[in-house]
Amino acid sequence: MDILLKNDFHLVINNSTYHVQSLQTDKQPTNESNGMDPVKSLVHDLYSALHLEEYHLNKEQELIQRIEALKEELLPLEQKRLRTSEDTRDPPPPKEGEIPTLQPEDVEEGEVYEVGEIVTTTGDVDVVEEDLHSTSAHALIGEIMVCNRDLQKINQGDIDDIEKRLKNIIDVLG
Repeated sequence: MDILLKNDFHLVINNSTYHVQSLQTDKQPTNESNGMDPVKSLVHDLYSALHLEEYHLNKEQELIQRIEALKEELLPLEQKRLRTSEDTRDPPPPKEGEIPTLQPEDVEEGEVYEVGEIVTTTGDVDVVEEDLHSTSAHALIGEIMVCNRDLQKINQGDIDDIEKRLKNIIDVLG
């Protein structure tokens, strides 16, 4: 092995080629004087000759650069994900005069609920003259949503379904 390390050579490990420079014998202490056994000395000499420390530092720098590049590529996606999660956590309130387009979950088309008397004032405000509790409020919201859906159908020109539903309500109420 000593003969191998006296001349420069190329070493190929896992498709990577390393140029190994010969060791200067005048700069290297003997194995006996530095207290290393021959195998440890050989490993140390190979490590030094292959410039592995330099190689590892270069690879580490390359990995750090790749990580930074990936972070920059993923940043817009992360920002979009955060905006989406904020939107789903706290939906914006409806604008003034806008009716939310949510569909009622437990109000079927054609159902009629008695929620109290609604009196329209001179403004755009509806006043409910009955103690409003969660059940009646929920039913009132459901009716508003059904009316909103009906308005959308009217705007789209689909009036037949609305006429049928209203005739059904009139027949039920007498």
